[in-house]
Amino acid sequence: MAGYLCVDLLPSSVTTAELTALVAPCRGVRRCLVATNREGGSLGFAFIETSSRADAERILEALDGMPIRGRSVRVSRFDAEYEDAAPTG
Repeated sequence: MAGYLCVDLLPSSVTTAELTALVAPCRGVRRCLVATNREGGSLGFAFIETSSRADAERILEALDGMPIRGRSVRVSRFDAEYEDAAPTG
């Protein structure tokens, strides 16, 4: 079963491509998506889908508190009841 993470407190300049490149060394990442407004500007949070919940836990531990462009990001997992809200794109 896939795992889902939310990355919060991202600098507004971080793009989906940059976040994807940042987490690429972590095994088990299926996709990343930085949330954006209608104009394409970052909303300061992102979603990561992983191959398994174990991968999600390992990635959460690796990224939570990591400084990205001078800001420490906060990573949290989705509860099972929120899995339907995970990114589909």
